[in-house]
Amino acid sequence: MTTKRRVGGRYAAAAIILVVVATVVYMMWPKGFEPVVLGEGFEGGLSSWTIRADVPEDPNNPGNPVAHSITQSGIQHHEGAYSAEFTIDGLQDDGTIWLARSIQVPIGASKVDLEFQLYSGTESFNTIAMAVGHIGPTQPTHEEDLQVLGPANQVAGWKLYSLSVDAVPGDVWVAFGISVRWETEMTYWVDSVKVTVR
Repeated sequence: MTTKRRVGGRYAAAAIILVVVATVVYMMWPKGFEPVVLGEGFEGGLSSWTIRADVPEDPNNPGNPVAHSITQSGIQHHEGAYSAEFTIDGLQDDGTIWLARSIQVPIGASKVDLEFQLYSGTESFNTIAMAVGHIGPTQPTHEEDLQVLGPANQVAGWKLYSLSVDAVPGDVWVAFGISVRWETEMTYWVDSVKVTVR
């Protein structure tokens, strides 16, 4: 009888230990998390972003790049009072300008989404410029590092552009901008930028 009690007691103790271990493992195991959303309307300027460009030399000003700029602007805005104004001299039929910043992607995330509103002053069946974007572990430094999202002159007014990739934990760079496809000077505005880690 004593031996049976000891064996039974050992089983009970082992069962309790297993329950405790299972509970601890469950508590420590990575859980799902609420999506992390970064919104940008440029109300406070562009200080959170890095301005980048891959543009040709200006033949009329040797040794210098063609004129280009990205600035805070109140001329057009999708929400709030400001947007980011992208201007580039595209007369050389080349050049890409963009804004970039890094974000932290936590373990357990499955996707990183980028979306933004782009304003074109005119609609055109000609491809004057392309909206471009990037999500990846390295900062884009050349035009080919950015993915084409679609023509920038599909409508006169605001149009939504988006990009989604599989998430990789760690520092990830997101970027958006315009890329010249026609020999002309051009200006576009970007607003309502949203980056979602989910």
